[in-house]
Amino acid sequence: MDMKPLVQRERNGACYKATSQSQSGENEKSSSDNQDDKLLEKTELEDFTVQEAIDHIGFGWFQIKLSIVSGLTWMADSMEIMLLSILGPVLSCEWDLQPWKQALLTTLVMVGMAAGSSFWGKMSDQHGRKTALALASSLIGYFGLLSAFSPMYLWMAICRFLVGCCLAALPQTVTLYSEYLPTHSRAACLIALEAFFAIGAAVEVVLAMIIIPTLGWRYLMVVSALPVLFFPIFSPWLPESARYLLTCGRHKEAAALLESVARDNGKTPPRGKLSLQNLETGERGRIRDLYQQGSRRLSIFLNTLWFMLGFSYYGMALLLPTLLNKPDGCH
Repeated sequence: MDMKPLVQRERNGACYKATSQSQSGENEKSSSDNQDDKLLEKTELEDFTVQEAIDHIGFGWFQIKLSIVSGLTWMADSMEIMLLSILGPVLSCEWDLQPWKQALLTTLVMVGMAAGSSFWGKMSDQHGRKTALALASSLIGYFGLLSAFSPMYLWMAICRFLVGCCLAALPQTVTLYSEYLPTHSRAACLIALEAFFAIGAAVEVVLAMIIIPTLGWRYLMVVSALPVLFFPIFSPWLPESARYLLTCGRHKEAAALLESVARDNGKTPPRGKLSLQNLETGERGRIRDLYQQGSRRLSIFLNTLWFMLGFSYYGMALLLPTLLNKPDGCH
């Protein structure tokens, strides 16, 4: 009996077995590598930022409600500013004010805004934007109502200065609003929000035309102080800044907040873990950091731009009633 074919078959069988084992090992290794890649990919997808979550959820009913509340707050800010140009000539006649005293009422509001901006900025960073806005809005309404009962010029000057100090917090409305806007619609929504500022100024003028001739300027001040109270009234519904919650280490609250936003919009929140990533959790920023190398030119440019805008806009808005007033306009 020839043993060669048998030996050959045994060798071939052993070779096939070895080859199969080798291929099986390679397949297992390849499968293991694929699983590792998928696990790595999954791990990478698990971390997402607040902005990535908002972009995933998109624009919906939540943003619409927030737009209305933010817009009403912005209207209230505009009404308080426009009130200055209306009250000046009226108070000048009633209290026989010298021109510098009339101008000082307007100036004190602006000085108050400048003085209060730093305080409210720190307040927002330490206690949250929602808390700062609710407190500032309540105080604006309170001091606005006190202004209506001013028995003398000094009382009015102090109240308007305190109103100005609290008005400095209202730009935080735009900050809070922008944090919940998807990237693709943020610019359009923020520009549209400015329409509320113009509407507020127009409403204040119409109210003045109706109320002052019939009821007097004190009633106008009462009515003008009411819209700003919308924010503290609706503040239980309003969200806190998710970024603020994260920087405070309140991750579960931030995640729950984003889930609530998703439910309002009829969407599902992104899967994974909410991450700080680029958010700073260490030392707080300082104003002088804005003027360091790399951001100095932009900061100076923006400061100059805002100064020119404020000078032009408020200069025209506050000066125009005085220019149009008759020399013997008191009657």
